[in-house]
Amino acid sequence: MINISFRPKAEKPAHVNKYSCSSTLGKMSLSLTDEGDLIELHLDPDYDFPTLPQGLKSLVNFIEEKNWSQLPSIVAFGTPFQIQVWKALANLPHGTLTTYKELANKIGYNSGFQAVGQAVGKNPLAWIIPCHRVISTSGGLGGFSWGLDIKKNLLIKEGYKIS
Repeated sequence: MINISFRPKAEKPAHVNKYSCSSTLGKMSLSLTDEGDLIELHLDPDYDFPTLPQGLKSLVNFIEEKNWSQLPSIVAFGTPFQIQVWKALANLPHGTLTTYKELANKIGYNSGFQAVGQAVGKNPLAWIIPCHRVISTSGGLGGFSWGLDIKKNLLIKEGYKIS
């Protein structure tokens, strides 16, 4: 189980340290507070931040290996609704896919699957909060903030068969 602290968006620090690095998942960007809390993880080749310092390179290995217990404190900042959606995602068992509609039903927001989809799209911690495991009701991949190729790669890395 991943230990993530969820906090109101208003508590997000004004200053964060943003870094870029390479990984087996592609180019990754990480945002850390001055205290060392991991608050953002994005999988996007378009970010161009300073290179992750050598002393923090082990973070990438822990992320790729899903060795969450070795990570520093992980904190997600969002609105109450986003936090509700992200908590449901964080509790999604490994090997499980869900749909936007099922996720909406799970949190008691039965007709709000589009709002749930928007909250999923605002996930600040790609791969850690498994938004890539949310698919459309039709069985298609749906969307993904960092592109469908990255979503496919994440699912394949977890053992899913993607055509």
